[in-house]
Amino acid sequence: MKNAMTPAAAILFALTASAMAHTGTLAEHSSFAAGFMHPLAGLDHLIAIVLAGLWAALLGGKYRVVLPLVFLATMGTGFAVALQTGTAPYAEGAILLSLAVFGLVIAGMIRLRAAFALAVAGGFAFAHGAAHGAEIGGASAISYAAGFLVATAVVLATACVAGKRIQTGNIPFVSRIAGFMAVGASLFLALN
Repeated sequence: MKNAMTPAAAILFALTASAMAHTGTLAEHSSFAAGFMHPLAGLDHLIAIVLAGLWAALLGGKYRVVLPLVFLATMGTGFAVALQTGTAPYAEGAILLSLAVFGLVIAGMIRLRAAFALAVAGGFAFAHGAAHGAEIGGASAISYAAGFLVATAVVLATACVAGKRIQTGNIPFVSRIAGFMAVGASLFLALN
């Protein structure tokens, strides 16, 4: 049981952020530090990133690396596209949907082939990146993007390691609980 507490505590801590990822005015989005904090301060982004890392661990093998790389690449692409167009009309809805889908996958309610899992994770990561890109402008976009991509990589890696510990500790109920909590969070955020 002691082995179960470390990943469980990490997951529960990650799910207790109180703010959405929209941290203020455009002027506040002008640095690496602001970009780094953006996915950590927002419940919607943080849950999705944690679940993507757990999903990578569940897929196992090369997908422990490939899924996070696809997530980061498509998130960066979504940011760049929205930065150029200035819009991301469906990003917030897609972000909430990502929490529900990722949650159901982690809870074991949906099973996807690995190649399709990469496409689904990448599509939702694109929406997360687009939401960031639609809110930022100016010359600081590169440092801001670097910040949120580094933070995302750290959270993905941490969640993947926690997911591996959950698997090796033979404590699948932790994944189920985290998955259902994410579905609940998506419903809560959609209603608020």
